[in-house]
Amino acid sequence: MSMQEVAPLYTHEIIFLFIGGFLLAFSLEKWNLHKRLAWYILRYTGSDARGVLLGSMLSAWALSMWISNIAALLMLLPAIRGIAETGISSESTETKRKFNTALLLGLAYACSLGGIATLVGTAPNMIFLAFYEKNFPTAPPLTFLTWMLTALPVSALMFAFTYRVLVSLFIPKGLLIEFNSKSEAELFQEFNRLNLNEIKVLSIFLLTVLLWCFREDIVINQFIIPGWSGLLPWPEMVKDSTVAMLMAILLLLLPDGNGSTLLTWKEVQNIPLGILFLFGGGFALAEGIQRSGLSEWTGNHLMQLSNLSPWIIVIILVTFMTFFTEITSNTTATYLVLPIVLSLSHLVDLPPLALLMPVVISASMAFMLPVATPPNTVIFSTETIRIQDMVKTGFILNIAGIIIITGITYLVNLVF
Repeated sequence: MSMQEVAPLYTHEIIFLFIGGFLLAFSLEKWNLHKRLAWYILRYTGSDARGVLLGSMLSAWALSMWISNIAALLMLLPAIRGIAETGISSESTETKRKFNTALLLGLAYACSLGGIATLVGTAPNMIFLAFYEKNFPTAPPLTFLTWMLTALPVSALMFAFTYRVLVSLFIPKGLLIEFNSKSEAELFQEFNRLNLNEIKVLSIFLLTVLLWCFREDIVINQFIIPGWSGLLPWPEMVKDSTVAMLMAILLLLLPDGNGSTLLTWKEVQNIPLGILFLFGGGFALAEGIQRSGLSEWTGNHLMQLSNLSPWIIVIILVTFMTFFTEITSNTTATYLVLPIVLSLSHLVDLPPLALLMPVVISASMAFMLPVATPPNTVIFSTETIRIQDMVKTGFILNIAGIIIITGITYLVNLVF
């Protein structure tokens, strides 16, 4: 590929979603709203480190079912970092580092796992919905319930397993969290009232969440909640990244009452450019896989699986997709692999959904590398996660995901 072909891949719209999300997070941190959010989470989870991890992961898991997993992560990241900053004063630096690693990895993994549970949670699911409707026009429609019969049990089991793995690897029993040296009464007094600038930033943040949630139509069986982008002349031009950048511009324009603005250009320059190039590189690599013919070569070899037992084929496809998305975006991988699996589904004795759904779900099961999924990329951009910790934890979860996806798919098809 020429430079003219490669360069535009580094300005993908998702990269601008990252930029807008980072700027929203910067503003939350600047006005200490992340510490306020962290304190509210700690009030409900208590001071036990394992309970804090569970509460943080549950928040991310539930939220990412209904909005994009990257949007959910960007919303919660400042609060989770606020918790990590509270300190474990009586413990070693290594213990603090491990707790921070558990919190951030737990946040990323919970967002990815919540995203697979519903049709609207992550991009591969929505790509599959459009693909299914196009290629199976006479088949029964793929509803929320049909999808969740398989995806929700996978998501829930993987969530429980992920929590246990993170606890066993990073959080010793009895570890407690302390919110600085202040008492809860002092913190309640400090966090009880919002000043005007905090209200402005929080309002923009909540408005961003609402615009993300209701941008597109929400379809639940026959019930439709119309999206606000449909009111615009060109709704296809508006993406989650459009919303994020618009809100970031508002932060740069609104005054803070002290002769400046809620967010300044100097603070904008703190954006981690390295992580944007890392993610752009993932898009470039994916395009290279397609342009070079490697994807076609892979597809031809996968077609040779048709002579094997159907459930052996499922295991192989799920394993392939899980590790393939470690080196390319799950969206691109889904686009590349679905047509191949569709052709294969006509040659094996399985319902098409039994072959297609586990492959799509496994596209969101890459936990080892920063470029594998958007949540992994954002978490790694904090520069507080060691790559060896992500690889070690992610490999265990990848193997568990392969087993759980195959097992649940088999049980669902056996029962229904």
